[in-house]
Amino acid sequence: MLRLNTVLRCIPASSFLLSAASVATEPMKIDKAALKQLRSRTGFSYVNCRKALLQFGSDRLDEAEKWMREMAVKEGWDKATKLKSRQTKQGLVSAISDGNRAALVEVYCETDFVARGDPFKSLVEKVAHAAIKSAETFDPLPEEKISLIYKDFDSLNLVDGTPAKDALRGTINEVGENIVVPPVTLVLSQPDVSLWSYAHPPGVIGNVYMGTFASVVGLEKERDDSVPIDKLGRQLCQQIIGMRAEKVGLPPEPNGDKSDSEDNETKAKLSEDEEEEVTHIDEKETSLLRQSFMLDPSQTVFDYITGHGVKVVDFYRVEVGEKANSKAA
Repeated sequence: MLRLNTVLRCIPASSFLLSAASVATEPMKIDKAALKQLRSRTGFSYVNCRKALLQFGSDRLDEAEKWMREMAVKEGWDKATKLKSRQTKQGLVSAISDGNRAALVEVYCETDFVARGDPFKSLVEKVAHAAIKSAETFDPLPEEKISLIYKDFDSLNLVDGTPAKDALRGTINEVGENIVVPPVTLVLSQPDVSLWSYAHPPGVIGNVYMGTFASVVGLEKERDDSVPIDKLGRQLCQQIIGMRAEKVGLPPEPNGDKSDSEDNETKAKLSEDEEEEVTHIDEKETSLLRQSFMLDPSQTVFDYITGHGVKVVDFYRVEVGEKANSKAA
């Protein structure tokens, strides 16, 4: 017994206290999946996400997120609040189409550097999918061949059900710039009118086109043709963007409608210079059907689509800084 007491007296008392303290303060294990999810939902730092999970646990993410947003306002974490007064003149416009539903989306930021980055492009893609998903709620469709509906961004939910505004806030916190999303434009058509989309310069993630310019065109098939209608749709969207069409317009006058004197003058002009280039593109023409077709300037857009049994019902064009408008005749 004497020997045991001697041994115990040789061990410092602080060793027992340290051991007990170590047990009491052993850190709680953090669920990495929950940490990643909370980070994705809020855009806040991993340090703050960790604090929230330590307090609420991985099975109470909604409460953790609510607490984080309250603390963000109180302690100034939230960059969205700090940056909301900054001007946003850069960004991307995007277009997405699926059958008789389409959407045009504009997303603006402060610098071209951010607009070209993956986080910003990912946000544009998510908002575009959210927009076209919201178009599914319109049933029955409006009676017009093609209708436009403007929907407030804050009312959108992402495909996974997360509010789109949370994804916006998260991206702002990630890139450190103000980002603004105006109301999105939904394009709805009757079943016999198919909608097609494109953007330029051509950037695409999945089925979302994005760039400085974007367009959506509605086509009605009058007869079957060997050229796929999706190809025609893409070509016409390129025409609308590249030639800055402003309206569908009326078809060009047939050559037979010209007077004999006009016809003779035309023939004389061509005979004077047989090598004259007849594939001139009039860049001032704003009626789509009267424009020279970019891929074959020897014919008009009207000639091209008529030859393939297709009719343009309407189209919409938007560019960075300019809200989409109807371009009906």
